[in-house]
Amino acid sequence: MKALNESICNLSIFDVQIRRRTTSGEIRWSHLRSAPRRLEDDRIIWDEVEVDITDLKQAEEALRNSEERWQLALKGNNDGIWDHDLKTNQHFLSPRCREMLGYLDHELNDFGEWVKRIHPDDLEAMMSAFQAHLHHQTQHYVAEYRMQCKDGSYKWILSRGQAVWDEAGNPTRMVSSITDIDDRKRTEAELRQQKEILQTIFDRIPVMVALFDRNNQIQLVNRELERVLGWSEAEFKEKGSNILAECYPNLEDLQTVLEQIQAATGKWQDFKTRIADGRVIDTSWADVRLSDGSKIGIGQDISDRKRAEEKLRRLSAALEIRVQKRFLTIKSSLTEPHKFLELGAVGAIAKPFDPLTLVTKITKILGWNIEDLKL
Repeated sequence: MKALNESICNLSIFDVQIRRRTTSGEIRWSHLRSAPRRLEDDRIIWDEVEVDITDLKQAEEALRNSEERWQLALKGNNDGIWDHDLKTNQHFLSPRCREMLGYLDHELNDFGEWVKRIHPDDLEAMMSAFQAHLHHQTQHYVAEYRMQCKDGSYKWILSRGQAVWDEAGNPTRMVSSITDIDDRKRTEAELRQQKEILQTIFDRIPVMVALFDRNNQIQLVNRELERVLGWSEAEFKEKGSNILAECYPNLEDLQTVLEQIQAATGKWQDFKTRIADGRVIDTSWADVRLSDGSKIGIGQDISDRKRAEEKLRRLSAALEIRVQKRFLTIKSSLTEPHKFLELGAVGAIAKPFDPLTLVTKITKILGWNIEDLKL
């Protein structure tokens, strides 16, 4: 009513937007514009134009809601926004863009200043992705690059955007979000280093290593396992669990191996293993379980050790027999001292013959006590 009274008093244009309820009960928006004029009899009339602006109002409301959702989304994911007008070269940066790089609100006001702070090693790739999107070569603009902060340090950011083109297909605008991914990049670098260390150990360690999935299928083997057993990693994967049947053709041995892998107790167990060229070698294996249910088998070729143990066992048995024979011969000869000279067990003995000296020398050589000879 205030606007109406002012229009009457001042004969000014009456311009308002009002809501009306139709006969059906629906609320509709109208834009009223009236030009008052005074007649000769002092009456005032209005020449009025009324336009239904309900659709416009609904569109404005939808736009406000969309903008509110967009602002809430930005605050929620902590991203920044830059908006670049490709025709006027005007560049808008949201406060968050500057904040994550340590700049003040009046800094970085144009696209050139932004580009200058991109790391030299990343600039070419960033601009290549930018241009590729503007030329319709990619559906979206995506680039990861380092930006120089105000303190001189560099921070990794992820830029994701979308261009707008006019009817002639010329790009007119680019809008992009900016995400701080510096922590992620540092974590990735640490993981790469750890992976490189583990891969080096995996490839160079002088023991056999195999990775089994939950179904005991071989997923990965190291070089030492390839070298010892004679199959390549590709052949191991191709053969799958059948490789175990080739290594252990005896069903009982195969079952023992499968139980060993499934149990994954970490205890070592020795096996006779047939390798690619048909030879059978001695191996020892221990299996451990990982958190995802897969297992790692760790093995050694113990053929040399087994041969050395067997050789030692035979030598030990032969030596024991010889010592026993020698002992019996010496013991039976104690009553005939002159026979010790014939045995040559103690070397040259000075004469005249001294039985006590002879016995003392013999016991010293054999490592016994004198009491042992009284048995």
